[in-house]
Amino acid sequence: MGGKGWSTRHGTCSFAPQMPEDKQYAVEFVTTSGGRPKLREVAGVDLGASATKAVLVRKTKEGLEVTDARILPPLKPGDGPGKKRLGMPSGWKCRYAALAVSPRRATIRYVTLHGRQDVHARLETELQSHLSIEEDIRVAYRVVPHHRRESETNVLIAGLPEAYAQAVLSLVSAGIPAAASLEISGVVSVGAFMDWGPLGTEEGAVGFLECGASSTVLALFNRRNLCLMRKLPLGGDVLVESIVARMQIDRDTAEKMLQDGSFDISPLVGAMMTDFLQQLKISCEFVERREETRVGRFFLSGGLVLAPYLRGHLESELRRKVVLWNPFQGLGTGGGDWQEGIAGQEPRFSAALGAAVGTLRGEGE
Repeated sequence: MGGKGWSTRHGTCSFAPQMPEDKQYAVEFVTTSGGRPKLREVAGVDLGASATKAVLVRKTKEGLEVTDARILPPLKPGDGPGKKRLGMPSGWKCRYAALAVSPRRATIRYVTLHGRQDVHARLETELQSHLSIEEDIRVAYRVVPHHRRESETNVLIAGLPEAYAQAVLSLVSAGIPAAASLEISGVVSVGAFMDWGPLGTEEGAVGFLECGASSTVLALFNRRNLCLMRKLPLGGDVLVESIVARMQIDRDTAEKMLQDGSFDISPLVGAMMTDFLQQLKISCEFVERREETRVGRFFLSGGLVLAPYLRGHLESELRRKVVLWNPFQGLGTGGGDWQEGIAGQEPRFSAALGAAVGTLRGEGE
């Protein structure tokens, strides 16, 4: 879900055509907008660690419509070109896929620079220091509109390891679907929330958490403006690995205990969330002081939010209302029985939907 305003370093990545600057904050590390017809249908594919979430989105005269959604087995890149390929479900005829990924080494930084002069020139020389990464990465940044302080410039920076990006693209290196875009799942989920989520009806400050397998992306807003985005060290895999180590059980049992609540592990989960909650509270306090407001509630998406202990524990610790966000709400969904197949799993699809919708909207009319 890229857009006008994104800039790149050393030509390592490119972005989609112009999109509304006040809506989109996700990064595209590769696009194929040149040399092909405008897209009318795209598969949004979130390559998660526990599962692949795929949606089929079509552009119609009435707008964008979701025509199918599936949860598929995980497809992990890294075995080298030709070893694996991204296949589409039976009946899907789309030629392009908008890809979303969430590797542990993906980097997200929200930085504030003094002044508004020569921002792009300054960032071109300072990106590496802001990211604090030595390896070869694909980097992009965007100046974030926020008009509260004229003396500052807010910038969102994202980085994806080059080797990982190449491994992902090898999944679609031949045949169909081809890659229409490649993005970071957590960031594109934030873009989806800003685009058609409940943010537009919120007058005050709110938070959004995209809880994935390896990490959680936090975004804080005030009066619909993005004030902060960061990556926090808590994910479904992190919790499962800790449960396995502490209880000396196998991984399948740990996953079942975390997801279905068959055994009360809330004290253990609470203990593992201590550092995460501390960082979350610090971020809230920082934004509240700067914006002279209070974060009223949080919206959640991602697979981890379905764990029965998470939402209640967050509400108790943060003393704020916590709401699950269904990313299908606000989009046309048409007919068909596909919705029954994902019932109760809707929050897991925010990245896949964000990638597909952003790619189609970037095509223009």
